[in-house]
Amino acid sequence: MRLVGRFGGYDCEDAPFARGGTASLYLAEGATLVGKCYDQPIVDESRIRMSGELCALGRNTLRGGVPVGSTVATSLCWPIDLIDRPDGAITGVILPALPGGFLRDKGTPRSLDFLLMRRAAPPPAEIRVRVVRRLAEVFAWLDELRLVHGDLSPKNVVWTADPEPAVCVIDVDGMSPRAPSTGVATPGWMDPRLVEGQIPAHDHFSDRYALALAIYRGLFLTPGNLDRRTDGTWPKPTAIPEGTPAGLRALLLATLGNPLSTEDRASPEDWVLALDSAFYRGDGTPDRHALDWLDEAAGYDEIPPTPAPPAPAPPLIRTDPPPSSAARIARSPAAIAVKWLARVVFGLLLLAVSFVLRVVPSLRRRFDAVPWITREMRYATEGLTMVFFVGIGILFAYGLGSAIVSGIYDFFEFDLPAGPKSTANLAVGDCVFYHPGPSTAPVVVGDCDDPHWGQVFALPVIVNPPVVTEPTVSQASQEACATAFTALPGETRQGMIHFTFYPNIANWDPVLPHRASCLLARPDGIPWTDSRVDS
Repeated sequence: MRLVGRFGGYDCEDAPFARGGTASLYLAEGATLVGKCYDQPIVDESRIRMSGELCALGRNTLRGGVPVGSTVATSLCWPIDLIDRPDGAITGVILPALPGGFLRDKGTPRSLDFLLMRRAAPPPAEIRVRVVRRLAEVFAWLDELRLVHGDLSPKNVVWTADPEPAVCVIDVDGMSPRAPSTGVATPGWMDPRLVEGQIPAHDHFSDRYALALAIYRGLFLTPGNLDRRTDGTWPKPTAIPEGTPAGLRALLLATLGNPLSTEDRASPEDWVLALDSAFYRGDGTPDRHALDWLDEAAGYDEIPPTPAPPAPAPPLIRTDPPPSSAARIARSPAAIAVKWLARVVFGLLLLAVSFVLRVVPSLRRRFDAVPWITREMRYATEGLTMVFFVGIGILFAYGLGSAIVSGIYDFFEFDLPAGPKSTANLAVGDCVFYHPGPSTAPVVVGDCDDPHWGQVFALPVIVNPPVVTEPTVSQASQEACATAFTALPGETRQGMIHFTFYPNIANWDPVLPHRASCLLARPDGIPWTDSRVDS
């Protein structure tokens, strides 16, 4: 595939190597560049002009092949060319490829998650401080340019420690002026003012709030869940260790402790000065005592390396025999008709017995003079009465038992919708991914490159609903996964949502336990659709 931009043509691979929420990414020019093709072209005139300005800034900044991340200005993945149509609409951009240092062993970006999360084996304090300091410098420069990134979150920041700590902010082709009217946001990193509906989209104050979150979490390795509580209040940043330098503590409390106010939000330049004061000497060399304190305060020495995900469990082998031919016939339409006919006949017999019991007393009076007839009719009446009440009891017990054990569907013998089956026999630690496209099919891999993306974290037994339908089973599965999700450590849930596979209700057995499969997923990643798994 060849993309033609305003400044040249680019040979790209035919298949994308990655896909974001609104674009596909293609390696170009021998993997030295990346072509980003938008799903929807940019047609708004103001956005087209803004894209041109960002491209000009990128070409000036990266002129002569300056390495990405080597300076503050090059610590953003600027667009260096625009792909447009004859009518002026922009269909994509050309970006510099990330240097190898920003990638992990398997070629995936080393996102900010791997700096913030304990379970991801983050680097020691000196590297963490230098990374968040450079991030603050980058946003201080954007402040000078009066630009808003609008989605500062782990997925949009990559970092490296080799050969020197550095960062690169990505997704900058969507940056806006100071007060954008639209934008995107990542749960867990949203400005509280946006959550409360006070602003239409993230602005430069929102960038300041997200930067404070990154520093808070990056320094102290705390989950820092500061999302709004269910009662509508906002929590305070309570994980600031004792002994934190006063200037740093003051900025954290001012920015995160009063989340709906912008007056006291620290600027990026404030953070640079505070970090220098806290962790560097006057001559610019690292303060080893302060950095050792930070490692100790964050419990860095207690962080184990990330264990390898467990191997997938072997397929479950059911020891019970397959359904017999008689069992299969029992679910056929003819068998259902026979069952209904038997029930109707049984009901008619009960009505006939009831009629006989009503007329027998009058017949007995006609034969009072014949003792043996009277005696036999009395015996018959008592027998029929017993049969009637026993029949009523059997009918009631059958109906009640069917409703409780098999559910309303089984009682009335409605056909249960089978639906398509998908991933079965998942094990905790397996990873499930979806290939994006019109028809998505799950793919299970045994090894998670990312320690949380798409990973199965629980297989809880669900409570069998009284009525077995797809909505009721899905609801029960989601409730079970929600309970399992809240039991996870906060650092695991940071920026994540849970996704649920629910059991297939075809051939549902109310006696057997049924399990939901609970996965961690990013809310703005690959599209997840409601799905079933084999029971």
